[in-house]
Amino acid sequence: MPLTDEQTQKLGALMSFYFSNGNIMQDKFLLAQVKENEGGFVQLQTLCTFNKVKSITTDPEDLAKAVAGTKGLELSEDKKAVKRTEPLPEKWDPIPRSIYAKGDTIEAATHEELTEFFAQYGSVNRVTKRSINKKNADGSRAWKPSCYIEFSSEEEAKKALEAAPEYKGIKLEVMPQAQHEKELIIKREQYGQVKKTGESTDAPQTGEKRKREEEDDTPIELPANASLKFTETGSLDNWKVVKAAVMEIAPVRFCVLQNSTAIVMLNSKEDMEKVIKKNEESPIAFEDVKPAACVALEGEEEEKFRKEMTDKLTELKNQQKRPRTGKGGKKGGKKGKKGGKGGKKGSR
Repeated sequence: MPLTDEQTQKLGALMSFYFSNGNIMQDKFLLAQVKENEGGFVQLQTLCTFNKVKSITTDPEDLAKAVAGTKGLELSEDKKAVKRTEPLPEKWDPIPRSIYAKGDTIEAATHEELTEFFAQYGSVNRVTKRSINKKNADGSRAWKPSCYIEFSSEEEAKKALEAAPEYKGIKLEVMPQAQHEKELIIKREQYGQVKKTGESTDAPQTGEKRKREEEDDTPIELPANASLKFTETGSLDNWKVVKAAVMEIAPVRFCVLQNSTAIVMLNSKEDMEKVIKKNEESPIAFEDVKPAACVALEGEEEEKFRKEMTDKLTELKNQQKRPRTGKGGKKGGKKGKKGGKGGKKGSR
């Protein structure tokens, strides 16, 4: 059965995405195909094995028709392979023009829906949804309610950050991806789960990541006048409860419990004032704990807290730069069975 115009257009869009700078420089399999094959051509039959393609067709001729009208791609003379019309970039570092976004409505959204949503701020190169290391009951992949969005320029990424976007009625927590990667480390230290490498495994990896971290001397800047405190929290010892309650009002960066006080850093002064105002209208409770007050962190107290968080992030960042020494695991242990092959990579 011949494909509909809509299906052909969707295939063309998929091919355009697969061979775009944003995808191909991070897709090890496809990048290897381009580099290994003569003229940079990739066989259409190979592309027909990609999950998203074969959900539409497994016929290379269908793919050839879709590619024929796609800008930036060129078919081989026998119409059995395709290549980019532009050479691969020598270097590719998407982090400076990428952002992190988190919100409950992201979890069920498709890549296409998220791409369409963030396209209002600029040209979207790639959306990377963050998966959980388990599957749903029906066998499908389980996703976190967050993603990374790579734009075509730093200006577009900045525009998205400044817009404070809402997706399907939920205000998203947004920040530069580089900042999120650094904050992942300190959060995992709070969980007691930081690995010896000190390296986040949640963010998409690139070949330049280690080099970038070692060369990155950009000082860490946390928002000023964006922190508040809940006083007299008594025996409350679970910071996650505090974060969950405040997150219903505005995105939270850090939450620390100390001396019967919960200190919370948000993304901006506006968000901080929003939480305080909400608390005045309807006092926030943390399960069965009702704080005496919710007030802005000010003066030396605010500067001290921001400096502590900045110093902690800086120290963890510097730890990543130090040369790694020492051997791996203990000697002499019995070898276990070889692990099976890892799960499949993200759907193409």
